[in-house]
Amino acid sequence: MVNPKTFKRLAYDDCLVNGGRPLKTSQTIRFTYSNSFMYPITFKFADFC
Repeated sequence: MVNPKTFKRLAYDDCLVNGGRPLKTSQTIRFTYSNSFMYPITFKFADFC
């Protein structure tokens, strides 16, 4: 089960990572697919500093 504070599904094909807050330096988000088919994950929006 994925912690919704870390990775939350908002709608089909739309998820929010880290509650919309910036990731800390070198912070990673990891999860394990529960479905046998792996869906592609792409950035919809991101600010890089």
